[in-house]
Amino acid sequence: MLQHLFVQNYALIDELQIDFHAGLTVITGETGAGKSILLGALALALGNRADLNSLKDKEKKCVIEIEFDVRKLHLQSFFDDNSLDYEDQTIIRREITPKGKSRAFINDTPVNIGLLKTIGEQLIDIHSQHQNLDLNSQEFQVNFVDAIANNQSQLHSYQKLFYDYKATQSAIANLKTKNTQQKERFDFIQFQHKELSSAKLKTNEQDELEQEQRLLSNSEEIAENLSLALKHFLRDDFGLLNELASAKNELSKVAEFFENGNDIVERVKAAHIDLVDLVADLEQKAEVIGHDPQKLEKINSRLNQIYTLQQKHNCRSIEKLLTLEKQYYNELNEVESFGEELLQLEKQLETQQKELIAQANSLHKKREKAACEISENISKQLSGLGMPHAIFKIEITKSPTPDKHGSSFIVFKFTADKAMQLREVTEVASGGELSRIMLIIKSLIAEKRALPSLIFDEIDTGVSGEIANKMGNIMQHMAASMQIITITHLPQIAAKGHHHSIVYKTHETDGATTHIKSLVESERIETIARMLSSGEPGKAAMENAKELLGN
Repeated sequence: MLQHLFVQNYALIDELQIDFHAGLTVITGETGAGKSILLGALALALGNRADLNSLKDKEKKCVIEIEFDVRKLHLQSFFDDNSLDYEDQTIIRREITPKGKSRAFINDTPVNIGLLKTIGEQLIDIHSQHQNLDLNSQEFQVNFVDAIANNQSQLHSYQKLFYDYKATQSAIANLKTKNTQQKERFDFIQFQHKELSSAKLKTNEQDELEQEQRLLSNSEEIAENLSLALKHFLRDDFGLLNELASAKNELSKVAEFFENGNDIVERVKAAHIDLVDLVADLEQKAEVIGHDPQKLEKINSRLNQIYTLQQKHNCRSIEKLLTLEKQYYNELNEVESFGEELLQLEKQLETQQKELIAQANSLHKKREKAACEISENISKQLSGLGMPHAIFKIEITKSPTPDKHGSSFIVFKFTADKAMQLREVTEVASGGELSRIMLIIKSLIAEKRALPSLIFDEIDTGVSGEIANKMGNIMQHMAASMQIITITHLPQIAAKGHHHSIVYKTHETDGATTHIKSLVESERIETIARMLSSGEPGKAAMENAKELLGN
């Protein structure tokens, strides 16, 4: 239930706050006082698009804060699922900065606008004047019939299947398009794959070949220098090995005469052993190094093949060439397996289509049954609202192709006179007739959806007198099970309220400002008397106001 509204720096409002209560609350005020501004503020706080022009003072931020009592709404799981702090008294806040930046919060946790709209739909329904045109909207009509027929769960299941069906259709179209493109370049792909696969490329092959190429290209120089190095180690006269062995023998003779002598001998001995190993290694390398022009030519040829492929395919490594080869292989397989894949998708589509039609037919039958009951109900209630000869009829025909709503095409038809032909409701109904029809529809929806709060913005347009009184009775009846807030210009409806607030405008040096005030009983009498009069209320108007209020 809506409990409190705070508005700061919005439209004609400097700062305003008002408490709301259970039952029927009426809001009145002169035309242009700013009654609808309150609804605009509420809608903005619940996710409507932010507009920098909404700021009264362009140098200050706009703040709108609304408080709801959510104890009976079973929203704990919603809060948990969206990482929000649950509070029985939930506060929603929307801010617009002077730079146009919008921020939204639920219980001080920042949220996006989508989440704000989602929770708003579960808290309150705001009926603005232009929504009477929804009576001609296919979406509104289908949603209304489904709400009364309790089709929500079945519709959700149907729509999931519908979007899966559309996804399969897209998959088939994409597969066919891709196959056409691949067929057009099939010969090209086949040639490229054959060229790469016949090259029999191996990972790390290029590095190994380039290393061997460097070795063979410089084999003569390497062999010559290895030979020279070995001579330094192995010469009979002053070779390093012989000299080191002699040094070891000479040191061994005197090692015992000085400190650490034996350690020094061991170190020389170890150095001699290392040199022997080194010489053996160099000798082995010298044996395998040889000038092999034929092998070098073969390596150069292989490397040239690799370089040519890399340049052609703009790949810098064999690994990338191998990846490309696999890609071509997969594309060829896709072309070859197209028929099988297409057949599987078409079978899947056929199965989905059968189930889709079955579910659409089931929904259609439930809608047809509900449509008859709704038509009779609304026609009966219109009779009670001063239209005894009115007929309201929901016509449902079956569409050949299911859409997201099913296979039902719905039209709301109406005539105020049984002798006249039924036509689409928005074509023939007057403003007052539309108001009565929409009020009845909203009351039926409210019963089914069990919304905690419903706001009407001048839903009584085009009616007066006894009809207004009866519309007020309907609102009073609705208010027994939910919170109803109505903006009205009719005294008959204003008098039905359990609570009454008035919106008024003052004029200061910096412009007009909108205010709101909750009325006590004596103020209500005077306010309703003014609504009954063209000027200052006289004694008769005051007595009439008292009578309307039941005083």
